[in-house]
Amino acid sequence: MMKTLVAFVAATSLLASAQDLPTVGQSYTVKYNPQKAGILVRAEAITVVYAFNVWTARVSSSRAPGMLMYYVTHPDPQRVNTVVMKKRGRTWNATIEIPTNASLLSYYFKGEDTCDYNHGLTYVTYIYTKEGKPVRDARFRNIAFMNEAGANALDQLTEIENELRDYPDNYIAYIPYWMLRFDTTETMESLRLLRKKMDEQFDQLETELGPTDTLRNVRAGIMYRYALKVGVAAPALRLDAMREFKRIVEQIPTTKRYRYIQEIYGEQTFAGAPQWLGVTGYGLLVLALVSVILLAVEWAKRKRRQTTPEAIASLPEEYQRRTMSYAFFTAGFILLAVALLADMTDNPPAIASMIAGLFGIILAIAYRLDRSTHRTPGKQLLYWSPRALCITSAVFVSVFALDVFSEGLGFWTTALAFLLHLIPTFLILAVLLISWRREWIGGILCLVLGVLYIAWSWGKPFATWSTFLLMVGPLVLTGVLFLIGWRYRRELTGGER
Repeated sequence: MMKTLVAFVAATSLLASAQDLPTVGQSYTVKYNPQKAGILVRAEAITVVYAFNVWTARVSSSRAPGMLMYYVTHPDPQRVNTVVMKKRGRTWNATIEIPTNASLLSYYFKGEDTCDYNHGLTYVTYIYTKEGKPVRDARFRNIAFMNEAGANALDQLTEIENELRDYPDNYIAYIPYWMLRFDTTETMESLRLLRKKMDEQFDQLETELGPTDTLRNVRAGIMYRYALKVGVAAPALRLDAMREFKRIVEQIPTTKRYRYIQEIYGEQTFAGAPQWLGVTGYGLLVLALVSVILLAVEWAKRKRRQTTPEAIASLPEEYQRRTMSYAFFTAGFILLAVALLADMTDNPPAIASMIAGLFGIILAIAYRLDRSTHRTPGKQLLYWSPRALCITSAVFVSVFALDVFSEGLGFWTTALAFLLHLIPTFLILAVLLISWRREWIGGILCLVLGVLYIAWSWGKPFATWSTFLLMVGPLVLTGVLFLIGWRYRRELTGGER
């Protein structure tokens, strides 16, 4: 690992070096020896291609492996500089001017038909002050290159700590610092203590450096990321963090708020629930009321036409299906509305209500579309319940894939990340497809998926009993119901094998 990281401060590299440190406002001579690099040995001409700070403004929005190198080869044109190198003996030299606003230099060497990208990392060096100290932002910018090289979180944390030690008022550097602190914290209790330390640090910064709008924007952004980190596993912590986020943002004049901070704030209510969820919740209550009215109409028709139990039992199956469908719609809409109005991202009971509501609505749709005539109401419920639960699980798991849209990635990166996050959904749908006629296979696969999830998440900060109940519970119940359905398959399918 250390061998890889040495490439980032390449001023002393064997392959690319300089007589002096690259100093702000001065000339810097890059030297390159193709024989030592093992690349461009036969090149007749070599050009050094370089950029200061970042190759593109998009670099800072993604920590996905390979993305930084993609931007090196697809940079913002105005950021790229080139100098044709001159050969002296076995060494190629190029002199470049270091601008006063530069903090980091990243470069590679280009021959006639190939390039030396330093194993896909580029050569990187800090820009230094005249006193020999890395300038402001040098180590902050270097974090992206360390991440690309696969440096562990602790090494990156040390790098950003050095930046903040020399430049405590570099507020933007506190964002990767605390993100790395979150990533290296394994238990929920440690996250709770980390929140206390975070508050103490920012209170101290406000006391020593003043409560600037920039500092408050950064503090609000970190608080929001903390809320995302604790997630549904610690609803009380998340709710408190979102309230603190709102308090901090309201201290910043609207015109001084960072755009993404204002966008997040605009979507949040005091409890941290997006406002559109409340509107949707009330809309679902209206739909529930409509379902109740339709259900009452069906009961009124049945009572008016038939009065005895024998007569009621002889009513056409269509009446039975409509009645059950409206009943499930009513229950589903109410449960889903309760989940949305209670902010389902903040507490397990609300999430359970959402799952039950989705199940009710999907089951209602299944009842409405089913045209079989050989199943009793009980058998109908046993036949459709595991299938509806399987679809419910797929929908529920898909919700987590929506997080990628808040990470600020580019279109294609977001699309790829979204598809990768949907892999669990595709697995569940594949199980459903197999299980439709082979319930015993679906039963076993659902149970296996549940066990695999527990094994994968065991020991992680979010691995609480409520998480297991919400994530694994529906899968286990689906598996059990599929196995029961397989046992009574002849009765449920009218003798079909």
